[in-house]
Amino acid sequence: MDTLDLSVREFLTRLFSAHTQPRQSDWTNIRTAGLPWRHILDAAKRGECTVSPVGRKLFMRRADLDRWLESQALSRQPDRQTAKTSTNDEAVARMLAKSGYG
Repeated sequence: MDTLDLSVREFLTRLFSAHTQPRQSDWTNIRTAGLPWRHILDAAKRGECTVSPVGRKLFMRRADLDRWLESQALSRQPDRQTAKTSTNDEAVARMLAKSGYG
């Protein structure tokens, strides 16, 4: 359908509905285990980036988050469950080596 065939009301409805619908992929919750959210919150207080609090969640635009992480040379922190598993594996390996098993 051509936009010239639309009524003014239909055209404005289409125009404004495209801008009012939030895209979920643009925003991400930074208050997760894998992100240094406290450092990001401190940076937001200094004015280096923008963080939007919504309840207990802290949202930041994905592009801004990527840019901030690259500028700070901070990467995602290892997941606690993965770190715990790797230390458990090391402890088991030490016990087996101590007992004479290889």
